[in-house]
Amino acid sequence: MRTVKRDVFLDLSSKGPGYVKSQLDKLVKISEKNGHAVGICHPYDATIEALAEYMPVLRARSRCRTLRTLFRGGKRSAKGRNFPGWSILNKIRRRH
Repeated sequence: MRTVKRDVFLDLSSKGPGYVKSQLDKLVKISEKNGHAVGICHPYDATIEALAEYMPVLRARSRCRTLRTLFRGGKRSAKGRNFPGWSILNKIRRRH
């Protein structure tokens, strides 16, 4: 069984979008240093708002992938769309 450890927990229920963005900064820096980074979060409104605002930075400096994609060597499968990460990204895309 493959496992992975999270690098950054992106949100806390009591924190707002500013906190999430600072955590996303950390995540990108770790990714740039190590070649990958794993961040986890909840679909809180503040988290989705921060992710939507931060997407241009993420697109410019990194590539967002599901864990399944990471384990498969970068190949995305149709089944990957069922991962929670895809539902969060889809919510962001619908808002913009």
